[in-house]
Amino acid sequence: ARRLANTSTLNRLASRLKANPAADLAQVLKQQADAYPQLRRRLEQAALEKATAQDSNSDSDGDGGRNSGPEHGARKASPPNAELPLAAQINQAIGNAEVLWRLHGTIVLGLSVSVVVKIGTSLDLDEVANLRYIHAHVPEVPAPSFLGCLKAGRRTYHFMSRAAGITGLESVWSDLSAEHKTSIKTQLNNIFCALRKEHHGGSKFCGFVSAIRKDTRRQQRVSEPTICTEAQFNDFLCCKAGRTP
Repeated sequence: ARRLANTSTLNRLASRLKANPAADLAQVLKQQADAYPQLRRRLEQAALEKATAQDSNSDSDGDGGRNSGPEHGARKASPPNAELPLAAQINQAIGNAEVLWRLHGTIVLGLSVSVVVKIGTSLDLDEVANLRYIHAHVPEVPAPSFLGCLKAGRRTYHFMSRAAGITGLESVWSDLSAEHKTSIKTQLNNIFCALRKEHHGGSKFCGFVSAIRKDTRRQQRVSEPTICTEAQFNDFLCCKAGRTP
C-alpha cells in the first residue's frame, strides 16, 4: 500500500514537473502531504479486505457491500472483479460523504478534509487538462489538484484535492459585509486577469485537448474549422439546421 501511495504521489509530481520544470511546488507539496496519510490508509484497508476475500474463497463474501447503493443519488462504481474491495471502499466513502454542492445532475461530495469527488453524467476530461495547465502556467491561481478519475456507466467521478475553509460561498454571502464582498470581487478579477494573459509557450488557458470548440447545450457538437472571430463563433452556435438564428 505504501508503495502504491508513493508511486501515485511521485507520478503526480513528475507530471507537474514535466509540464513546467521551473514550477513552484510549495502548494502542491502541501496538498500532497495533507492527502498522503489518508490515501495510504485507504490503500492498506483495501489490500487487507482483498486478501481476506481471497482467503475465504467465497464469491458472496467478495460482494463488499456493493448491493447497498451510495447515498446522494450517486450511482456506485463497478470496476472489474479484481478491484471489488477498492470499489466497496469508494462506495462506502461516497455513501458517508458530505454534500458540498449540487446543480442538476452534477454533485460535489466531501470525502475527507482534503479530498472531494465531483460526480456527473456530463463531466469532460478536458477539465483535467485545464487544471494541470493552471498548476503549470498560472500557479498563483488557487485550483484543486486532480487526483484521479473513473467512469461507471454514464457517470464520471473526478477526485480532487479539497481546499480548507468554507466551500460554498453562497451559504455565507448574505452575511458578508460590503468590504468583504468587494474584496472577493477584487480577488476574482485578479484571477480572471491572470487566466486571460498569454503564458509560457504562447498558449492560453481554456483550450480543449480533445477539440477546437465545443457546444454542450443539450448535446455536444465539435467545431471542425478553427474559430478566429466573434462572427465565426456565433455561426458555430446558431447556424445549423434546426436552430433558430
